[in-house]
Amino acid sequence: MMGEGLLMLWSKGLRSVCLKELYNGQVFGDLIVEAKNLMLLKLINCMGNWDSVLERMADSNARLVEIHLERLQVSDVGLSAISSCHDLEILHVVKTPDCTNVGIVSIAERCRSLRKVHIDGWRMNRIGDEGLAALGKNCGNLQELVLIGLNPTVSSLEVIASSCRNLERLALCSSETVRDAEISCIESKCVALKFCIKSCSISDDGLEAHASGCPNLVKIKVNMKSQAGVVSLESLIYFGTVAGCLENGLTDSWCA
Repeated sequence: MMGEGLLMLWSKGLRSVCLKELYNGQVFGDLIVEAKNLMLLKLINCMGNWDSVLERMADSNARLVEIHLERLQVSDVGLSAISSCHDLEILHVVKTPDCTNVGIVSIAERCRSLRKVHIDGWRMNRIGDEGLAALGKNCGNLQELVLIGLNPTVSSLEVIASSCRNLERLALCSSETVRDAEISCIESKCVALKFCIKSCSISDDGLEAHASGCPNLVKIKVNMKSQAGVVSLESLIYFGTVAGCLENGLTDSWCA
């Protein structure tokens, strides 16, 4: 346990904390809690349960604008605590298998300033349409949404496409449910979207939906899971989508 005076001295001006691959990272819990001006918190692949630290932090520090939780033992209890940070703008929830729709809904309903959200569900099927629809309904300022290992359907994607009019970047990766219907419903409402699709079961029809509707497509990856072929690629080239893709660059970090 840190001495109270030393703790206050260290935490007073602290703006960001990043803890990575620590066995006993919770020893920094008091420092995080006492950092009243903390704006950025990253917890990556640290051992142990972090729910209690997040609860204590949220009770004393609601100024956080960016939080990354990656490969962490954290549950809906921790996410519900984070929802007290009403100024939160950027949230990454990556490979946290104990998190479900309940936690995402809690954040969506209370953190309405969210601009960038990355969720990697690790194909656990614990975060789905309910949580994603809540994000669409409540977070109209969303500009970037990256969904990996989730299985959204038209019901949630349509809410997102209809409600998040400022959405600029959307990535759908490693999904078992994203098919032509899901792609088409997004394309019909987001005409200026930079769209990344990886490891999803789409066909010519799904890709052709972008030919006339998504000129700002940044990246497209066709693999063995996709049934897309020459016809759809010709259509993309005809409408200038592939050209725009090359011009915009394929190395954007938001969808590597």
